[in-house]
Amino acid sequence: MAIPRDIGIQTYTPPPPPPPPPEKYRVEHGDSLDGIAQKFGTTVEALHQANPAVSGSRIMPGDVLAIPPANAPAVAGVQAPKPTPQQMVNRALNNYQEAVADKRTGDLPGLQHELDQAVNDEVQARLKEPVNDGLTPQQRKQLGEQPPSIAEREKSARTDILARYQGDAAVQHAVDQQEADSLVASNDRAGYTSPKDKLLALDTSLKNASSDQVRKLAEASPGFAKTVQDAANWAAQPYKEEQLTNSNQIEPKAKQAEESSGRYAELMAGLSSPAARAAIASQGRTQMEQITHFAFLYDNEQRHSGNILTSLSTAVGTLRQSDPAAAQSLADDLAGQLPDPRIVAGGMNTQSMLTSMAQQSGDPTLALSFVDKVSHGGYERITGPWVEQTKAELFKTVENTHYRVDNDVQSYVKLTGELNSLIAKEGKSMSADQLKAAIDKYKQMKGPDWEQQVAAAQQQIADDGKLLLSQQTALAQWAAGHPGDQKAVTDTLGKILGSDNNAAAMRLAVSSDPTVLKGEPGQALLNQWAQYGKVADQAGRKLTQELGTNYVKGRLDDLREQLGKSNDAATRTRVIQQLDDLGNNKSLAVVLGLDGDKVGSLKQATDVLKSNLSDFDALAKDAKTPDALTQSLQSGLKDTDGKLGKIKGFDNGTPVSTLFRAFSVGAAGLSLANAFDKVGTGKTGTEELRNDMSALIGAAGFSQKTAGLVTSVGWAPKESLWGTVGQRSVDHWVNILSGGIDLWKAGDAFGKGDNTEGALYATTGVGSIMWAAGNAAVGGEGMLGAALAGGAGWGSWAGPIGIGLVALGTVGLIAYQSKKDNDAAVPGREAFLQGLGYNQSASQALGAWHSKDDQPAANMLMRYGELHGMNAQQTMAWFNGLGADQQKTFAGAMVSSLDTVGGDPSKFQRTDRNDGNWDDLANRNGLLAGNVDHGLFGSGPGVLMRGTIIAGNPMPLNTEEKPASAHQLDVVLKNVLGIDPPPYH
Repeated sequence: MAIPRDIGIQTYTPPPPPPPPPEKYRVEHGDSLDGIAQKFGTTVEALHQANPAVSGSRIMPGDVLAIPPANAPAVAGVQAPKPTPQQMVNRALNNYQEAVADKRTGDLPGLQHELDQAVNDEVQARLKEPVNDGLTPQQRKQLGEQPPSIAEREKSARTDILARYQGDAAVQHAVDQQEADSLVASNDRAGYTSPKDKLLALDTSLKNASSDQVRKLAEASPGFAKTVQDAANWAAQPYKEEQLTNSNQIEPKAKQAEESSGRYAELMAGLSSPAARAAIASQGRTQMEQITHFAFLYDNEQRHSGNILTSLSTAVGTLRQSDPAAAQSLADDLAGQLPDPRIVAGGMNTQSMLTSMAQQSGDPTLALSFVDKVSHGGYERITGPWVEQTKAELFKTVENTHYRVDNDVQSYVKLTGELNSLIAKEGKSMSADQLKAAIDKYKQMKGPDWEQQVAAAQQQIADDGKLLLSQQTALAQWAAGHPGDQKAVTDTLGKILGSDNNAAAMRLAVSSDPTVLKGEPGQALLNQWAQYGKVADQAGRKLTQELGTNYVKGRLDDLREQLGKSNDAATRTRVIQQLDDLGNNKSLAVVLGLDGDKVGSLKQATDVLKSNLSDFDALAKDAKTPDALTQSLQSGLKDTDGKLGKIKGFDNGTPVSTLFRAFSVGAAGLSLANAFDKVGTGKTGTEELRNDMSALIGAAGFSQKTAGLVTSVGWAPKESLWGTVGQRSVDHWVNILSGGIDLWKAGDAFGKGDNTEGALYATTGVGSIMWAAGNAAVGGEGMLGAALAGGAGWGSWAGPIGIGLVALGTVGLIAYQSKKDNDAAVPGREAFLQGLGYNQSASQALGAWHSKDDQPAANMLMRYGELHGMNAQQTMAWFNGLGADQQKTFAGAMVSSLDTVGGDPSKFQRTDRNDGNWDDLANRNGLLAGNVDHGLFGSGPGVLMRGTIIAGNPMPLNTEEKPASAHQLDVVLKNVLGIDPPPYH
């Protein structure tokens, strides 16, 4: 029966149905399949069917699961949807981790390969998706932007995958493998027609890869092996050994030998990959032996043998830079092709030919091997004098390498010395931001070609440094096998290390490419430096100690990289063993000056680092909250600081101590980063990350300002999690700490007025700072922040002086020796001053003249402002407010003032005993503006005394007056220029 609507009885309305479960769910910390099934009213079986990539019960935070409808049973016979690429990665990783948990080590290589393939499949799937950067094609065209390249999209996909699995070691390997395969495949697709060009291009790509691990994986690939083989075949192609039947065949065959040997040299010298060099040398070994035999046996007129042997010497020398033992083995085999020693020793021009090949190739290894072969040929009475004389000439040739370095440094100084001089003079009282703007303005004025020239010149000096280091390993190896030549080798080494330009080149080589001190070459150098240190002067010992410190930095960087990739027990055990090897390196201890009463210090210090690795990991496992962990790690680092401080030679502030403290910070930071995933906090944002890391840096013994400045140049993106970018941020900050040791020393040297020493130190720091700058946060503050970061014992950077030196690696200052030189520098000086913040007329006035001691008026202006209580910005604004003619006259007066204090503004004071005389001249209208002599900079505006002011003067000529105090400059402003001077505060 129908119920009437008007009798007041409400009809029944059933409750709304529960909302449907979400189609997708992201797994959170603490989730399990059972819990997720209960939460959404489904079953584990249904979840498995909806997510075929899930293996067993293993799920990970960040996994995205498809959620079936509530109470939906698993339906037999219904085909499950095809798993997504991400699900396939999850499945492969689950399988790998189950094998690890079950200790099925035999299955791991195959399972790692499956994970590698799954990661690559996901990256390729991402490439097929439409580009989505928020811009339409029309908008991109209007902005002049290109869509992301394939390489950029691949990199983005790899970054996302790593972030999803929070640094899992197996996933890291898979991502590295994908990058390695991509680099090789991309090079194959580039369409190179020359095998040489193809190999060198691949070498460049691998050099710029994201890590050493990527390079090693690429070098192990079949594609890499084929590229190397094709290049080796290209080098071998011109020359084919065959029996010669008449003399007419010699000349064509000699040309072929010359071309092939030149190709080997060109390939070897152009490669940076030790694996590629070794492969080329191995595959070309037999042919190079044949070519050597031909050069000595057939080319009697030596039309081509000199070039042939120089090319072979270059190939051997290049191989020596990465593998001294292999280079020596190759040289010995080539020397085995020599004819009768009596023929060599008695041959015309043989000695000069060997000397020339060593000089032109820059490496004495092959020439010395030839000498050694002759000396052991059984005819010492005949060959002995030739051997001794040739050895002496070869040692002299190595010593004379400094001429090449001197020329390259001089060319570099011509390019960068002007800017260096501007920074050291006009810019030394400016802030970091002002200096950066000034340097940018100067570079803009010079143009992009200038920057390219600077980069090329800098690279040339670094290459010179590598050559010098390689020569030293050659001499060290020779001395080890020929003890009678130890004194001659030590004398030669002393002359190499005694050159400032050589020292700068070696520092730059080590900082730009730390691999030059790795492995066997590095140990050979340490052994030789330790031997040399016994007889070296203070400067020589200082240099070898600095290079030894760089060796330590390279080793610790390697260990930190290993921990960053995987902080598991096996990796820590391996790193601890390598720390043990470092601590037991007696040659290194001697080079670092840790001998005498400091014997055992290196071992004690490495023992501290070893205990840190275990202690910090245990703290991370036991911590309940991130804040508790941070506090525990701070306590551990303070303990480390105290322990290191008690070890002789490791007190707070020494360079090697700074490196050890920085490594401890890195170990603690990595433990903190790795622990956040386990703890399950929601720590986000760069501020929390920086604050925690800053606390760790301070606890390790670095100043508070250092900690703040270092962490301010972290590059972690906004809204990032510790577990996503924490490890890489930690690595970035620690690199700045450890890489900055030479920069802090540079700041100390500049602060003491030693510009030459400061410039050389600054050169050493270039590599680390360039690394930091390339990985810094947006805003371009990386380089400046790193340069300003103070060391443990240096407090803070000693003023901003040197930032440009660090940025450019300048090794010299330009001194203006003539008016012509000065006039040519004026445009650059004006651009620099405008970059600092001076207006155009002020820049012209301050840039036109220097004092007779080559000091700029800008420095006196800053001192004048300081004496009036103004800061640099206020002083600059005040001077910018003067009229153009007033600025010129006052700038000239300040140049004259510099002459009264020997060019040192700090000696310029507020008052002077002659102030009363100036007041009297002013009252009698005895001062006026006019031209004065500024020495080699020519005449320009200044202050004159009227000749008529002197009663009875028969020749009333106006003469220059040089203000000797701020009060006297005030008189110039008020009585000559008609301006009220700024008040004193």
